[in-house]
Amino acid sequence: MGNLELGEGLKGKYLYLDKEDKPRGIYFQREGETEPDFIVPYVPRKRKEDEREIIYKERIKEDAEQVIKMIEANKEAVEEDARNYAISSNQEIADTLLTFGSAIKAIHNSQ
Repeated sequence: MGNLELGEGLKGKYLYLDKEDKPRGIYFQREGETEPDFIVPYVPRKRKEDEREIIYKERIKEDAEQVIKMIEANKEAVEEDARNYAISSNQEIADTLLTFGSAIKAIHNSQ
């Protein structure tokens, strides 16, 4: 689907691409790299059946640029939330494994 795990401290910029050889969507262009990383598809439906393709593509480009501005504006908060979620998830997994390990040890000791 896409690559949301770009890693911490990466420098680059978000782009919207609509080319024949790549899926239409939002990409992240790392500094020093020639190929951008695909992040997420962005293909909204046409508002009306008779909406002209040129108007549709222009509207999508404007929408995608707005999404990119929102990503850039909230990037630090999103990364912080993601780090906190990862830490919390790792702690829950560790607690579960400790509980499971204690249960196995108790069963083994009772035999």
